[in-house]
Amino acid sequence: MVLCTAVGLASFVPSANAAERSTASGEVAVVAASADSPKIVKQPKSTAVVKGKKARFTVKAKGSGLTYQWSVKARAGLWKRVSGKAGKKKTLVLKAKGAYDGASVRVVVGGKGTGKKTSRTARLTVISRPTFELQPASPLVDAGSALTLKARASGNAVKYRWERSSNNGASWQAVTSYRSSPDLKLTPKLKESGNRYRVTAKNAAGIRTSRAAIIVVNSTRNDAYAEGSTVVMNNWTVLIDRAVYDLTDSGDQLVFGMTKACYRGPGKALAWSDLAIEYVGTNGVVYDNGDVFIDGDIWDAPEVYTGGCVAFPSFAFPAHGTALGGVWRIKDRSDWNVDSVAFVEGPTKS
Repeated sequence: MVLCTAVGLASFVPSANAAERSTASGEVAVVAASADSPKIVKQPKSTAVVKGKKARFTVKAKGSGLTYQWSVKARAGLWKRVSGKAGKKKTLVLKAKGAYDGASVRVVVGGKGTGKKTSRTARLTVISRPTFELQPASPLVDAGSALTLKARASGNAVKYRWERSSNNGASWQAVTSYRSSPDLKLTPKLKESGNRYRVTAKNAAGIRTSRAAIIVVNSTRNDAYAEGSTVVMNNWTVLIDRAVYDLTDSGDQLVFGMTKACYRGPGKALAWSDLAIEYVGTNGVVYDNGDVFIDGDIWDAPEVYTGGCVAFPSFAFPAHGTALGGVWRIKDRSDWNVDSVAFVEGPTKS
């Protein structure tokens, strides 16, 4: 920019106290500050406002014949002057729209003299109701294993509260208070299988609730189904009841339980082909029937169609001192993609 003086032409680089500099939007700075230029004594402050509410930016200046011109620049846009009377007051009032989130605001203050002052830039944050960008997923986890449920919501100053339902979503109980961390860490037990979890995201603009995640917990040796429980597997449900421990005539240990298996898959199936029922002793070793066959055992179970059930005894010969306190291990091999494995408590007394 060039100034005309009494002696000719002189180059001039505007300082930070000069008027607004040239911008890509076409705003052009005017002449540099003169002795009677206005002085900004209170700069506009950044603010956060709920979407739909009004945001106010105020400047305080000293000088004679003060004038104001406010400008706004969207997050990825160019500086644009606020038109009309609204842009020429010492306080700028904007309705907080989503497009204004992250916008920059500044004002040029003029006076009687030729000089003008540009304020510092203030930032507008528009607070919108949270929106979930990551919903909690329904996990499959072994009992006693660590699990982290994750969720994320967009929005300003979002806080999260997790809730649990143990009755298929009929009622919910809070498991955390509102906090900034969106994740929930759990170590679920078998009895918690089927519990639902959801999270509410909250900020000044409102609350939004996520979808519910259902936790499916697999049984383990240390957290097994109780005797007499109906265990749902790939294509079968299996129940082992009246488990007993005894000694054979030869002195070997024997565990024995009555088993009911119901087929719920398509077509027809054979229990001996799909199911393997063994016994895990307290030493962690897996034992089977030892190639002993008795009338009416799983090998004699007839073919069944969808909805059909068969009953047979399951038995195994564990090592001495390992039977009491062990568990049955049931494996359903009817799904070619993955075996389903479950554990059921064995006898606790002879």
